[in-house]
Amino acid sequence: MEKSIELIKIKEELEEIGYATLSAFLSNALERQSEKDTHILGFVGDDLVGKSTIINSFLGDEILPTSILPSFAETTIKYGDEGVIYDGKGSIVDENDLLQSIEENDSISVFVNNEFLKNNSLIIKEYHNLLSQSNLSDMAMLEDVYKCDAVVLVMTAEHLLSESECTFIENYIKYVGAKHLLIIVNKLTSVADSEVMRVLDYVKNQITLKFADIKWTVFDLSGKYKELIQKYVTDDFKSEIMTLFGTNQEDDNSSMNNVLKYIKEQLEIQRAEFQRLEEKSREERIKEKKKKEKQKELEKASIEGVGLTFQQKKNNTVEAIDNYIKDQFDEIFCKIENAFLSASNKYFWYEKELDAMWRKLIIKMSDKVNNYTSSAIGRDVDWLKAFLETELGIQSVTVNLTERGVRSVEKVVPYGTYKKYVPVGIAGGVFIGYSLFRIIGAAISIGGGLLAYSYLEMKDSEQTEEIRRQIRLKIKDISADTRKMSQKEIEKIYADILSEFENEAMDMLEEKYRFDCTDNEECFEQRKRIDNLLKRIEEI
Repeated sequence: MEKSIELIKIKEELEEIGYATLSAFLSNALERQSEKDTHILGFVGDDLVGKSTIINSFLGDEILPTSILPSFAETTIKYGDEGVIYDGKGSIVDENDLLQSIEENDSISVFVNNEFLKNNSLIIKEYHNLLSQSNLSDMAMLEDVYKCDAVVLVMTAEHLLSESECTFIENYIKYVGAKHLLIIVNKLTSVADSEVMRVLDYVKNQITLKFADIKWTVFDLSGKYKELIQKYVTDDFKSEIMTLFGTNQEDDNSSMNNVLKYIKEQLEIQRAEFQRLEEKSREERIKEKKKKEKQKELEKASIEGVGLTFQQKKNNTVEAIDNYIKDQFDEIFCKIENAFLSASNKYFWYEKELDAMWRKLIIKMSDKVNNYTSSAIGRDVDWLKAFLETELGIQSVTVNLTERGVRSVEKVVPYGTYKKYVPVGIAGGVFIGYSLFRIIGAAISIGGGLLAYSYLEMKDSEQTEEIRRQIRLKIKDISADTRKMSQKEIEKIYADILSEFENEAMDMLEEKYRFDCTDNEECFEQRKRIDNLLKRIEEI
């Protein structure tokens, strides 16, 4: 009890002095040791290894949809008297839309009336996209996985014990413990029958050689290799999973010791850094700080200059787009005018064919303007990005997202038919959305019988000329209104781009010229607190 109280105090102090990740890491270890009403079982593996299929079989119910496309939502399955599904924002999801919701959200919670979950006090979590090298080295990314009472790592027979899978196993053993992890080999049917025994031999030998304490089993719904599988594993996958929750106190103590060792290593690294800072003379650090501030001000001024140049680029682009739209409307009028003049029954053409032709032309024109506009704006954005790369030395990245992917990005609000996500710099982003068809109006009409009826008593030539004049005026008015609205839309887009650029550039400057510590006293105080923590960890 005293040890647990001391560990809780250490966790709280880690949080207090700014080491939230280390605090959460220790919190996870404490939670695994505590007596709980429910147990959390995590499923981890590369995309499309069959995690959802195995979970469904484990629970004896078709709860999760299976698909040939990878999903990205972290899915939590809990017992509930009434089945209900929530997306990451707490909104209820229709059962028929679960697959789409998993593809579009970062997290999904599924409450299901499942007796197995209820009787075993289980919560299931399915994790995605954790086995990349960047995520495997990020303790914050793996925080929730390490919080689970046990984890199942799923891999396929055709892609066994990859580098990332081995790294995950090594880290899990180190920071949690081998007794909490089970490997399941899936999709034996994906390899030739003649290769199945070789695959199982390979798994057995490699696990024995590299991870002697790790249990493994095979998932095979086909039953095709039942007798062969029984030569390698004695229990079925369900029984093996349930044994994960029978770990003893000794295993948990070993896991806690590994956690404390990792925290100690990280604190010692931080202490060494503070010692280095303390060793630098106050005069040297003040001089360095002034130098950084001077360079920072110079770069701030260059950012402001870029903003003025970008405004001029915007004006040029707005003018070019305006002229392009005007030319497109002129072309539409010429085509409509020619069709009208060549029609044998001009009243019938005006009454019955004008609107259809107009709609067809305006949709085609909208696509052309959308492409022209996005390309023109994109060139100006590329110019801004080039400044970040050449002047600030920051490598920027462009990411094109699908419409579904766009919806999952909270910073992006879809405008219309054209969608492109252009991050400026590293962290921030701006959404360029432009649709001329939306600006014009999806159901705008320039025809109708009233105009023709007004001139029926005119001579044919007079009526033809008057209708042509009215069409010209109508298209001219629509052109003027559309260009005005288009300019307003583009002005907003450029304002968003420039605002995002300035915020991103300033954030980069703050990070680039961040001064580690303001004075020796602050460094000294932080180092003292780290020394105290290290001493307390050693005494446990």
